[in-house]
Amino acid sequence: MIKNKVFSVVFNDLRNDNRVLNQAFSLASEGYDVTLMGIQRKTSLPATEQINGVKIIRKRMMNNVIERIKYVRAVYFILFVWLQFFRQARIKYDIIHCHDLNTLQFGVLMKLIKLGKVKLIYDAHEYETQRNGLHGWRWTYVKLKERFLIKFCDRVITVGPTIADEYVRLYGIEKPAVILNCPILRSKEVIKKNLFREHFGIPASKKIFLYQGYLYPGRGIEVILEAFDQLNLADGVLVFMGEGTLTDEIKKHPKYGESVFVHPFVLGDVLLGYTSSADCG
Repeated sequence: MIKNKVFSVVFNDLRNDNRVLNQAFSLASEGYDVTLMGIQRKTSLPATEQINGVKIIRKRMMNNVIERIKYVRAVYFILFVWLQFFRQARIKYDIIHCHDLNTLQFGVLMKLIKLGKVKLIYDAHEYETQRNGLHGWRWTYVKLKERFLIKFCDRVITVGPTIADEYVRLYGIEKPAVILNCPILRSKEVIKKNLFREHFGIPASKKIFLYQGYLYPGRGIEVILEAFDQLNLADGVLVFMGEGTLTDEIKKHPKYGESVFVHPFVLGDVLLGYTSSADCG
């Protein structure tokens, strides 16, 4: 039996994107031949590996010198991505799975190069035109870009029924399939752990309040810190588990290391152990 070949692409290093990984693993378990391509920001991550039947490729984008030069970095990034997609276009795939709008233009190009002989799937991980920090000419650009590119897609996937209905209203397309951002169902009962207490030396008498996710503006992080300061809890600590542009700001908090902590992302297979280590989140 010939397996359908799937090329799935995302612009991150695939360390913590459980949605993308779980979809790829599910396809592989159903007999699809899946190649998943991301980018390699940290050289400690393998350039290629095989996990649960999925071939994972991480492409190293740029060196330290190029990363420091803003406009050179932007041009280099565009040229780099186009080169990688042209290389992949030589391989005979049956399905191209584009995660988020920032990969869709390359998927459309691959479909055109292959004269439409490949199916194109657009997986919108959020309501793209309403992302945090998107306004002005950038909002207009994203709106027009999505409206144009979505016409080339054979199927669209979203994260919730409300967004799916909105895409039908906006673009007049077939209602997108909905795949929720849910963890894999576990048959075993979750055993509560104390990983944060062990890592940061937090005493058992203090309750742990956990924020878990990216540390970017617009996610309520500043509000959480302000509320925590106002409450001034003697028996509580605040742990931010994630990475992003606000990491350094959190570390400047006067109570950082005492009642405010930051922990980096962890792999999905151990994430539940960390989540269960908090008292509230």
